[in-house]
Amino acid sequence: MMDLDGLKGVNDTYGHTAGDRAIVQMKEILTRVCHQSDTLIRWCGDEFLLLGRHTDREAAAMLAERIRQAVFDLGDGDTVRLSCSVGFTFFPFQTDAPNLFTWEQVLDLTDRALYKAKQSGRD
Repeated sequence: MMDLDGLKGVNDTYGHTAGDRAIVQMKEILTRVCHQSDTLIRWCGDEFLLLGRHTDREAAAMLAERIRQAVFDLGDGDTVRLSCSVGFTFFPFQTDAPNLFTWEQVLDLTDRALYKAKQSGRD
């Protein structure tokens, strides 16, 4: 799960059209770095949910880092650097106990991981 850091400031300074362009650019970045077997969902507002298939923890951490380093060009001569906070978990959460957590519980853990990243300084 990813959330753009600082999008409110972009909306307040440059207008919602610029914020909307940043969201579209984020989608394009995510589409570029995802595998064909992944599912990308605009979760709400400026959050995205990526359902990756057939990946391991190391590959997921590297993907999160690539996503986090995104830069958005808002046009009109202005370039704004936005950061991205990322939280991720795996389903099943424990492979040796696949029924320990439901899909919804793992999604909640993912959301909590995302907001922990935001509380820890974002980016």
